[in-house]
Amino acid sequence: MQIFLPFLLLVMCFLGSQVQISWASTSEVEPIHIESDQMNYDMKQDTAEAVGSAWAIQGDKKIEADRFIVKFQENKLSSSSLDKASKSVQEIMATGHVHIISSTEEIIGTSAIYNINTQILIVFGDNILLTSPKGSVRAHKSLSYDQKTQKVIALGNVDVIAENYAMNAPKISVHFKKTAQAHPHNSQESLILNSLKAEGGVVLKSQNYISESNQANYSALTGIVDLIGNVKITDGKNIFEGPCGEYNEKTGKSRLVTCSSNQLKDERSRVPKGRVRALLYTTAKKIP
Repeated sequence: MQIFLPFLLLVMCFLGSQVQISWASTSEVEPIHIESDQMNYDMKQDTAEAVGSAWAIQGDKKIEADRFIVKFQENKLSSSSLDKASKSVQEIMATGHVHIISSTEEIIGTSAIYNINTQILIVFGDNILLTSPKGSVRAHKSLSYDQKTQKVIALGNVDVIAENYAMNAPKISVHFKKTAQAHPHNSQESLILNSLKAEGGVVLKSQNYISESNQANYSALTGIVDLIGNVKITDGKNIFEGPCGEYNEKTGKSRLVTCSSNQLKDERSRVPKGRVRALLYTTAKKIP
């Protein structure tokens, strides 16, 4: 369940909460350098446009796109100091063959937009792909990150591929939580994975099992995926069905379990109260 973390770290390293397209060397935030075949600045609309094989670099992070559009806004705090710009970046848009790259992760999409005020990044496309050493995430609608709530949402027939499992669902949401930073200037140590929720019909494949359910909730603390609603676990030819189940990430095993009161409350309309069923096949030969 860890492979969403590289996406979060990549976004934070490149954009961060103090993103700016800046040529001021006095800023503590490393400036973003943009290059393209053509650049236009509209003073009336407060927008800048970079067109034609455009790319933006900040440190070892890079974004490539056919076109960048940057919207500016007036700074609320005015200053007479010449080393402080009177306008700051409000929104950054990238369109056409968007490619976000770091030293270990890559995101490919059709377009992307980042709002400085809301601190939300959204990558759009019918075949969005995030790859990292931990695995990959493929979404067919959007992949977003809300920096204020530390929440990642993938939409559209989402496929998550990791070392020990694969998951598919129409919607997968991931929450992170803040931790004490060992190094205050290293944002990569300030957040860890907290929980994951898959909705709309979930298929979870491990080495030996295929688990299906209406919803799946993962807790990083326990390493358990709760399977809720119309659970079906397939082990070879053997099939087990029931209202609730679980997958243990540590052991790689799936099983049917009794639904908890919280699960029944949250999924009241979708969790049946029926009995557990099993269809088992034996290897014994028929007696003549």
